[in-house]
Amino acid sequence: MQMLLFRARPGALESIANGPDGIVSGLGPGKVLIDMSTVSPAASKALAEKVRAKGADMVDSPVSGSVITLEQGKLTMMVGGRAETFEKIKARPNPNLELLGVVITLHDRRTLLGKDIKQQIENVFGDKVFKTTISKSVRLEESPAYKESIFTFAPNSTGALEYYKLSEEVLGRV
Repeated sequence: MQMLLFRARPGALESIANGPDGIVSGLGPGKVLIDMSTVSPAASKALAEKVRAKGADMVDSPVSGSVITLEQGKLTMMVGGRAETFEKIKARPNPNLELLGVVITLHDRRTLLGKDIKQQIENVFGDKVFKTTISKSVRLEESPAYKESIFTFAPNSTGALEYYKLSEEVLGRV
């Protein structure tokens, strides 16, 4: 069983997800929450931890687009979560769901561990792995605390440039 959740603000997400009558209270093994909210990664991660504590699973799938892309049926959804959960969702309600690509984030190029993990991800997902990786960055960690995107908080930072490059790569695949 899957549930879809759309919320634009962390406060709204908190109010419907938590508490004795919240969505999380009704979750259990075999259930998947698909969070399509446009909230910070920290808010999404906190929700995922609560969902997994109930024995359920969650994918983060924010919707991106405009009125024009909505009318054209071309909204974009990025999905973050475990590969097994993605396959479970694909098998049941949406067999046409396709994996556009895999993004490596919080990557530390300086360490052997970082290089090894990147190589393992590439071995598993092959050409689905985007060439652009998002490095671990203080600026990327700080921007949500100031309630700003990396593009307004530190537009010339490595993180902003990497996300810009990733967006170009994504557009090249759609």
